[in-house]
Amino acid sequence: MAQVLRDVELLHPILRGHIEHIQHEVIERHSMPFRLFETGRTRERQADLVEKRRARTLVSRQFFDLDREPALYSTGFNLVHFSRRWSWDVRNRTIVAWYQILGELVLDLVSDLEWAGYWRSCSDYTFFQLRHSVLLREGIVIPERDRVDSRVIGKRSGSETPEVAERRASLA
Repeated sequence: MAQVLRDVELLHPILRGHIEHIQHEVIERHSMPFRLFETGRTRERQADLVEKRRARTLVSRQFFDLDREPALYSTGFNLVHFSRRWSWDVRNRTIVAWYQILGELVLDLVSDLEWAGYWRSCSDYTFFQLRHSVLLREGIVIPERDRVDSRVIGKRSGSETPEVAERRASLA
């Protein structure tokens, strides 16, 4: 089994500041039972998670390659419920309520993030990632599959700005 990576240096520099802010202003201030679980992911770990049906695709926003030019940083991270042990138990209403409170507080604090707890197709209460608009504004490199998904989402939602359309066209 591939190792879980918790090094904040794997995160895009924008996310590093957000993590520290979330840690102090949400988790510590409100005594929330959460810890940073994963900041980066190898392709081997992603494949392992897909095989175990804990992930749906072989592509992840948590991939990184710091030796590449420009560097590919992770643009997503997991905050997981921790009370003597890690828990992803979404059948436990108390834990789900904690995740929902965490998601709302994080989004209220950091507008650059989206929370996978709101995703209809495959909600993941533990996962946060930089919004596509931030990726495009900052020119952040993302995994290939994510680029395709962002184009489809942009077209479906009807919210595509001229900047997004231009960036989308340059990625095609």
